[in-house]
Amino acid sequence: MTPAARIAAVIDILDSLYAGDVVAASAALALRSGMQRRRYAGSGDRHAISDLFWQIQRGLARLCWHLEAVNADITGRHLVLAALVLMDRQDAGLDALFSADIAHAPAPLSDAELQLVAQLAERQFNAPSMPQHIALEWPEWLMRDAAAGLGDDFAENLSALCVAAPTDIRVNPIKITDQRKLRDRLAGREIKGHPTRLSPFGVRLQKRSR
Repeated sequence: MTPAARIAAVIDILDSLYAGDVVAASAALALRSGMQRRRYAGSGDRHAISDLFWQIQRGLARLCWHLEAVNADITGRHLVLAALVLMDRQDAGLDALFSADIAHAPAPLSDAELQLVAQLAERQFNAPSMPQHIALEWPEWLMRDAAAGLGDDFAENLSALCVAAPTDIRVNPIKITDQRKLRDRLAGREIKGHPTRLSPFGVRLQKRSR
């Protein structure tokens, strides 16, 4: 699949989720259903589709806040555009992803969408004016409970949920006695990581790898 086709897949999955076509309206079920409709997709394609889909889910409240601020509807296409512009700052390269000249790519941007992209490009994803519950991706009615349960560090703890969880690998001490040796072996395969801070038997990867 081309990068454009992957984006089209994410748009379709998001639309199926928010249109209520997926049983229980679960993000995980929507993604699984979307992947089942694309059995031809290779592992790299599935990885890229999943990454963008979950990136949008982790920033959903913030993306919707920005779209509502510029009077844009909440659709799969708009969410992907907002993620590419606000989170990835890809506003300059969208013509290569939304094109009639690429097989299975999303349709070219309309004049209204070009205006939307221009408006979003002027905005900051984590805007200072954003309400705290939006910035933390947390239901407003549960903010007091979070503060009571997590104490003074509640904002820091909730912020940690807004980023992808790290990938930790456990060292088998029977085969490798030093976690740094595993780190170096992984580096030889262009997989970067560092020894875990709390455990002497782990290596934390800089990003998830296959």
